[in-house]
Amino acid sequence: MSKAKFIYDSEVDSLMVYKEKKRIYGNISLGEIIVGFDAEYNIISVEILNPDILFNIPKKVLESINSVSLEWQNRKSLILIKINLVLENKEEITIPITLPVEKPLAA
Repeated sequence: MSKAKFIYDSEVDSLMVYKEKKRIYGNISLGEIIVGFDAEYNIISVEILNPDILFNIPKKVLESINSVSLEWQNRKSLILIKINLVLENKEEITIPITLPVEKPLAA
């Protein structure tokens, strides 16, 4: 998995996971999940609005995130994203996200 940076804002209940020093070229918004891409269509950021409701993760748990990693795979008509959260108590939580796409992404 690729190390990533994160910001969790408990007031607006938003979790942003991103790769540092990467520039967003475009994004796809599917409801409460926004995925950012670079110019080569690599995923470089994922923002989840209301992760406590969407993935049933309490806000107190989200506030205790210590580190994150981001992994993705392009599978024909699907993009599979896996965000791994490591909490202060060393517990790990995986957030799986599946995005349907009409055409495979290619640079």
